[in-house]
Amino acid sequence: MRSDLYKLLDESGLNAIHLPVLEKTSFQAAIFDLDGTLINSEGPYLIALRTALAGRGVNWRKADVNRLLYGRSWFDVYLTIETMSPGLFTGVNDLTDAVEREMLAPDGPRPTMIASSVRLLTALATLIPTSIVSGSSRAQVLGAAASLGVVSDLALCLGFEDYEAGKPSPSGFKEAARQMNVLASSCVVFEDSSVGVAAARRAGMFCIGLAQEGAEQQDLSRAHLVVEDLCDPAVLKALGS
Repeated sequence: MRSDLYKLLDESGLNAIHLPVLEKTSFQAAIFDLDGTLINSEGPYLIALRTALAGRGVNWRKADVNRLLYGRSWFDVYLTIETMSPGLFTGVNDLTDAVEREMLAPDGPRPTMIASSVRLLTALATLIPTSIVSGSSRAQVLGAAASLGVVSDLALCLGFEDYEAGKPSPSGFKEAARQMNVLASSCVVFEDSSVGVAAARRAGMFCIGLAQEGAEQQDLSRAHLVVEDLCDPAVLKALGS
């Protein structure tokens, strides 16, 4: 994902988020989802993907495209499109390039940072290894991390190329735990989608679900805790601070 896709809040936006200093946590590593957890991107992606599909003669309903996209890796999205409309895109890179072109158009939809989630990430990173595991490509994840200003806070970034199968498979989260040299059971995961929560639970990890007001409704009932903001005091309590 190119960094110029993001309309980032300035430093005053981050400083306005008052999260008490985390002095300790009972977890040994933290894993953040990217889209919908650190950046408000699902809505813009939905608009851009529908436009890209329409430009190639496929007009799918908003609800159908939403089910195709939400919480899933771009590779899995491509495979589904290829099954339904063979030859529409030459590969996953062609698909993501088409979506990015729509987002970079003068009136294209732009993702925005979820400042409170980024604030929690930077706070946790001072205590334990912290990573991003996403269904976007590794290049997209690294570009987003650079735009968010958190590259130096991260132990690693994993895109869909870096693990065996997309969510709800636990393989991405398990691979992150392996690379951070920690037990899966010692990890806390922050997710916003039902498939992401399922993946975290299947990995044997503690999961905190983010259900932002106004976001696409997802079934996060399997998460150990669900909040509207990751700076909620309940999150700090769950982290064992």
